[in-house]
Amino acid sequence: MAKSEVQKCLDWLFEQQGDVDDNEDEYSDDDDDDDDDDDDDDDDDDDDDDDDNDDDDDDDGHKYDTNAEHGNINVMIMAMGEMESASFGLGKSGVLEALALQKAKVSNISKFQEDIDTVLSSEKVDAKSAKELNGNYESVKALSDKRNTCLEVVSQIASLEDLVQQLVVVVVVVVVVVVVVVVVVVVVVVVVVVVVVVVVVVVVVVVVVVVVVVVVVVVVVAVVVVVVVVVVVV
Repeated sequence: MAKSEVQKCLDWLFEQQGDVDDNEDEYSDDDDDDDDDDDDDDDDDDDDDDDDNDDDDDDDGHKYDTNAEHGNINVMIMAMGEMESASFGLGKSGVLEALALQKAKVSNISKFQEDIDTVLSSEKVDAKSAKELNGNYESVKALSDKRNTCLEVVSQIASLEDLVQQLVVVVVVVVVVVVVVVVVVVVVVVVVVVVVVVVVVVVVVVVVVVVVVVVVVVVVVAVVVVVVVVVVVV
């Protein structure tokens, strides 16, 4: 269940990456079309373009090009849409590293908001451009929120995987300890049995030797007695 959710998140991120690439190409085509249109425009149109560029200057002298702002936002979307597939399945450290990388890529989201607010508050941008710019920011924000949710799920799964790995290590250690204890006990029992057997054998050998010696002594004494008696009688 959890892995399927992670896969859904990753699939969604890759789909967003593809959509962003298409959007970037679309903006690039628009820029080319604009260049062609500029070549066909007369001097009056050029003057109008100069006036528009002057109007886009804010108090700090920064020029806000609507297409350029859109391009920057597209770059931001692409950064948020990136997710290295190799990071999944590498355990907690690999996924968290990718997670930190992704968060770093969207660390400038507040800066985008400041830029957009500056443009909108300058009252030097037409309503259509303002709406498009604000809409792009909302798209970026929504994408960021969903991406963070996906990464949070991935992080949770990584934590669970790490916990499972720790449990596996503990189980393996316990099994190894039990096996070692059993082996030691068996070895001790075998050694004790061997020692007992050796002692019994030694005792039996000693008893046999003693019995043999006693028998020999008795026989010798008996022979001597018989000889003495015979000699005395004769």
